[in-house]
Formats: sequence, structure tokens, C-alpha cells
Amino acid sequence: MSNNAKAVKSIRKTDLVSQKTPFVAFKAFSFAHEATAGQTVISLSALTVPTSYASRGFVQPSASDLSAANLLLYRRNLRLQSTLRGVLMEYDAYDVTGSLTIRLNFPAESGEIFVGVISDVSKTGLQVIDGQSLVSTGVLGANASDYVVGQSFALNKYSTKQVGDILVFLDGQLMYRNAGNATASVSADGNYQEIDAGSGLSNTIRFNIVDPVNARPITVLSNGMLAERPEGSLRAEIETLAGQNDSIIETLAVVAGVPTTNFRSAPNSVDLQTFGQRLITMESNRARIDLANTWTAYQPLLGRTDGLAIPAGIVGEKITWVSAPSNLSLTTSMQDWTNAFITLTPGVWNVFANISITVNTASAAGDTEFAQIVITDSSNAIVQEMDRLFLVKTVAAVVNSAQGNLSFAYQISVSVNTVHKIRALKTDLTGVGSASILNSAGQRSQFFAIRA
Repeated sequence: MSNNAKAVKSIRKTDLVSQKTPFVAFKAFSFAHEATAGQTVISLSALTVPTSYASRGFVQPSASDLSAANLLLYRRNLRLQSTLRGVLMEYDAYDVTGSLTIRLNFPAESGEIFVGVISDVSKTGLQVIDGQSLVSTGVLGANASDYVVGQSFALNKYSTKQVGDILVFLDGQLMYRNAGNATASVSADGNYQEIDAGSGLSNTIRFNIVDPVNARPITVLSNGMLAERPEGSLRAEIETLAGQNDSIIETLAVVAGVPTTNFRSAPNSVDLQTFGQRLITMESNRARIDLANTWTAYQPLLGRTDGLAIPAGIVGEKITWVSAPSNLSLTTSMQDWTNAFITLTPGVWNVFANISITVNTASAAGDTEFAQIVITDSSNAIVQEMDRLFLVKTVAAVVNSAQGNLSFAYQISVSVNTVHKIRALKTDLTGVGSASILNSAGQRSQFFAIRA
């Protein structure tokens, strides 16, 4: 007894009608482009048919076929060749920067022809959807209201509910979204608001109430699986960002003096979360940053170039006596030189003084006279040994007069407002002479400080 093969159906044939696997078919089509000298970008929406190809009946594929090829996502479906260079390798000779854009990594020659062969996924094939779970943990600082999740999620999903695309746990307690995702405030019906980041997404949570004292642990989890938008929408978003990044990278690489490949890595979720938290910190310090930016004429290395005084508290600030002192005749008792003082504010200061002085001896041979000038604080304690003498001695029976300058220079750090002043006296070693410190025309004295 023999089996009749015609009456037998295979298991595969039996299941063919009810199978759930979608049919995926492929078709290949070609495009050709004749380049101009120096061309570095091939746009599939603006192809130039080589004259020799057209005369032989070559026709470019339709715009809809080229767009449906989705080269940015299905870049491996492209095989690119050149009449001068042969088969080109992706990343070495070219990059696919958009669904309809190919960037050459070399300048094309005039009349060089590029032929691309694309194996296209038909419309009955699978569409790309990327699923991921969201987990973010951190600490909401004291007085902080915003938490950067680090990953995007759907804004106000399940809008009629108070739980959306994510679950938020603050200090171990489940929080609820404000009804209708209302603006965060103490009167809102809920605990937090999802902040709009554009394109129907959010990546930041703003709480209605802040804790002014305690930092609180926070955990954010996805409410189920987060699915990225289908490949069509995702592709458009990627193309926009890719175009912007390409423009930025070219300029940044030139400025930094490094290859463009240094900038072609994507940040991870931890990087994004850290960046977001720093951005919020900068926003809170915006007033201070704006104030710093108002000092447009002040340059740390070059100093001011507009002729105006350096602002108080900035390196280079100068202070001197408020009112100029007058000439002072010295006595044998130490005394303050009226108005000859400066007030140092907190900081480090370089202090300078240049005192004009005249000393006269008595008329007998050997008469000797000297003047002593010191810089002291408000309690008359000498500052950093700032003590100078000017001595004159006569060698004959005649009055001997001498005029000169005594200079002082020192650096000091003060933590509170501190007064430094000039004091002086004369001493009659032999005979009775005279001495004066001067601040008049042709005999000027100086006392000032420069902030270091």
C-alpha cells in the first residue's frame, strides 16, 4: 500500500491562511547623480541625471520611492559607487545624514558620477518602534521644586487621570499629577506638574510645595513600557537634530582643532540628567551671572580701557586720602599728620607712601637733627616695620638744610575696615633745629593703596 502524495498537505501550507507574520518583500532601485566640482552633499531630492545615462533610457526613481526608502534608518540598504573611485564605504567615504541626504567626505570631481543602489523595505514590512523602561533616582534638594528626570516621557498622558506616563515617588510616597496638569502651586489639585519640553514630551517635574529644610529622595518609574513614536515621526525628529548637529560639529571642530569624529557620540541618560540639574542651578544663579556680564568694559587680563575707575571690590581698585593734608611742622612728640590716612576695606592691598620732608639743623658745627616718619594703624601700632628716619648734620658753623623724600611700600590682608595713617616727630640730637613734612606745590606727598 502506497501513500498518495497529492492528498498530503504540509504543516506550513495548512497554517498559511492564519499565520500572523507580516509579509516582508524587497525591491531594488537605482539613482544616478552627476556631480559638480567640489560638491560634498548629494541630495536625493535634487539629483542630476548624467547625460549619457539619459540617452540610454535611464530614469530616476520617483520622489515617493526615495523618501520611502528611509535611508537614515535603513542606511545599510544603500550601496554607493563612483565612476572614479569604485565602491564607496560608509563612514569612510560618505555619511548618511538624512533620509534624502548623503554627505561625501571628499570633494567630488567635475562630471564624477555617483550611482546608488537601494534595497527598499516595502510598505507591508515591519515599522520600527523602540520600547524602553524609565528609571530615574536622585535627591530633591532643600528649597528645590524642579527635578530633571533625564529621559523624555509623554506630556500629560491620560489627561483625565492624575497618573500619566510615569509614577513619581517622593520621600517614599506616591505623588499625583495636578488635575489637568495644572501649573504648580500650593492651591493646585495634586502634587506636581509635568513641564512641557516641546513636541508633546516632558523631562522635568515641578512640585507644588518645596521643603525649605530637608533634601528628599525621589524615584521616577515608567508606568508600563515607554514606546518611542513610529519610525516616520522619529525619523523626522532625528533628521532635524542631525542637520543641526552637523552644522555645529563642523564649526566646533575647526575652533577646537580636533577631528569631527570627536563629537559624534551621543550622551546617555545620566549625562542628560546631570546637564538638566546643572541648567536649573544656573537658572537660579541667573541674576548673579547677569550682573557679572554687565561689567563689559572690565577685562581680567587687560584691565579697563575706557578710562573709568575700577569698581569697588575689583582687583586694581585704588583708594587714597579723602582730603589732602597740609604742611606740618614737627615737634619732639609723635603726632598724627591731619588727613593723612586711608581706610582699607576687606581684602589684600598693596600700600604705597612717598613723603616729602625738609630738615634744618642749628648753626653750630656738629649740630644734628633728624625726623622720624611711621605708618600705623588706628591704635598707633607701627604696621609691618614701616619706620623711616631722615638725618641732617652740619659740619661748619652755619645752618644746614636738606630736603628729600621717604618712601614706603608693603602688602597687607585685612578682614575688616582698617585705618592706616602717617605719624611723625623731630629729634634734636645736638642743638635745636626744625623739620616739616610737606604737601604743597613742588613738594607733593602721596599715600594710596591698590587692591591685589
